[in-house]
Amino acid sequence: MSDTIDSLAELLKKVSETVNETKSEVNKIGKTTEDLSTSVKEVRNELKEWTGRCRAPEQKYEDHKERIDNIEMKIDFLLKQEREKNLMMFKVPDTLEVNGDLNKSVMEIFRTAGIGIAERDVEAIFRVGKEIGNRPVKISMVNKRAKYSVLK
Repeated sequence: MSDTIDSLAELLKKVSETVNETKSEVNKIGKTTEDLSTSVKEVRNELKEWTGRCRAPEQKYEDHKERIDNIEMKIDFLLKQEREKNLMMFKVPDTLEVNGDLNKSVMEIFRTAGIGIAERDVEAIFRVGKEIGNRPVKISMVNKRAKYSVLK
């Protein structure tokens, strides 16, 4: 019986050692889990910080894009207004004599046609296109009213 008790005592001792080792392993796993949890929290915080940093430039980009779109619309509007003041005149001889003083030649054509337009109503006169044949003449008036008085 004493052998049985000794063997049971030894068995209990081994079981106790195994339980202690298991407890030690569980504690290590718990510590590792806590470390991992802390690391995950740190990574999440860094990710939030970087996300915030990335959103600021994205917002600036959107703001700048909106401003650029508005400016482009204004430029298009202004260019359209500028084009509305222009006249094109065709079949004006493309000679050195006429081109020498194009303003004078165009104003003479206006007077000959009976169009009463003053030189102050004309902003600029120039030829457009390549130097092949008779190039058209572009006449930029100071305002639309002057243009419509020519077109009457």
